[in-house]
Amino acid sequence: MQTEHISWSPGLRIGQYTLVKPIGAGGMAEVWLAFVEGAYDFKKPIALKRLNLAHASDRQFIDMFLDEAALVSRLTHPGIVQVLELGEVSGSLFVAMEYLAGENVSALMRAVTKAGRALPFEVAVKLGADTAEALHYAHTRLDEGGGPLGVVHRDVSPHNLMVTYEGIVKVLDFGIAKAAQRRAVTETGQMKGKLGYIAPEQARGEAVDARADQFALGVVMFELVTGTRLYEAGASEWDLFRKVAASSEPFESPHARNPAVPEALSRVIARAMARDPAARFESVEAFRLALLETVPALPTSAQLAALMQELFAEGIAGQKTLVMQLRATKTSAPAVVEQPRRRGRAWLALVAVVPVVGLAAFMLRPKPVAPVRAVVEPVVVKAPEPVEVADAGAPEVVEEEPVKPAPRPAKKHEAKKGTLTLKTKPWSEVFLGARRLGETPLVEVPLPAGTHRLKLVNPQRGAATYLTVEVVAGQLTTKSLTLE
Repeated sequence: MQTEHISWSPGLRIGQYTLVKPIGAGGMAEVWLAFVEGAYDFKKPIALKRLNLAHASDRQFIDMFLDEAALVSRLTHPGIVQVLELGEVSGSLFVAMEYLAGENVSALMRAVTKAGRALPFEVAVKLGADTAEALHYAHTRLDEGGGPLGVVHRDVSPHNLMVTYEGIVKVLDFGIAKAAQRRAVTETGQMKGKLGYIAPEQARGEAVDARADQFALGVVMFELVTGTRLYEAGASEWDLFRKVAASSEPFESPHARNPAVPEALSRVIARAMARDPAARFESVEAFRLALLETVPALPTSAQLAALMQELFAEGIAGQKTLVMQLRATKTSAPAVVEQPRRRGRAWLALVAVVPVVGLAAFMLRPKPVAPVRAVVEPVVVKAPEPVEVADAGAPEVVEEEPVKPAPRPAKKHEAKKGTLTLKTKPWSEVFLGARRLGETPLVEVPLPAGTHRLKLVNPQRGAATYLTVEVVAGQLTTKSLTLE
């Protein structure tokens, strides 16, 4: 990769794209609104996601970025965000994605609540059924050799499900999806995803399959039909982890939480939320079909668009203004940057044949006078529920320096080990030198006795810091660390 990086600015030409303005930023990437031009004043909005320069030389972040682009380029379903191009300009990796105007399901639920209304059950079922259809496609996608691609999203949540202003439901953010061909290998024992939605087996760090996504979608459906969160607000992350991973009590049914929920619909959702994966539906497709049996008919996309128009009239007006501004923009010899260098990997050939079917992904939250509703994937943006980059100033954290692998003890001392339990907020991937220990919470992980310097990384938030721990032979060392 090149090492001379450039700063992006409005008007800069990145390959065939002209930058307009930044629309999102997070620990891993920044996202820009751009447009591509053609003959006869043709202009099309595009979202460009660029790996942050701070991570431009970090192999772990590079692999995650490339894996996400590679995976999504293989998924050509109308209900899944699409990658149009992966390029590299002046040492900066970027992904071109379809630009989309709309709102995520979390924003939709807030808008319904603000309006003093309840989401119609038929609308909730449509959102769940359309999501299940897209997930089933991903789960059953085959690779070029005819073998299973092995995709599990692992982060299905209201923030990663999107409804466009035209009434189309999209699944966003495959940034931490599990697939057999990934460079950044996802191992058993690592928990990823939003704790309030992940399946119990996923929270325990066990191997997961498509049924984990079914569970998460069941939780989303629970919240859509009841108008409440599954878990009470204010619980600590550790208490929530125990309720998700360690409890054996069945989850409350939607009908028990809200008696207005039809019992047939409640039973279907409750089955998808079974703690035991074997008790769930055999696939998300079976879940989808069961959902459809609970309502006489689903709303059409036009009817869903009408609801979006009613709830988000300001956002739709802002989108129309944006389109008019782009069409009126005169490109007057913007700075031209070298043509993007395509990544020379076999899977990249797939990107060139991906059809244009949808959008970019993770959307900006609505603001009172926002002229744009932008959707990009997957970044952390300034919003009512922001995700902060971890603060390295916690008492147990030492100054950041390059990690030095802990010296390997002589064989005669290898039996002298202790165990480490480590809890962090937010979650972190834990490394001892080049060795990956897993993802917090770590529970009684065996380590050689002595002093160890651990690297804690949260790739989703771009957080990285260091922690020094003393492991005593034959004893349990427990650490609890807040990174924000």
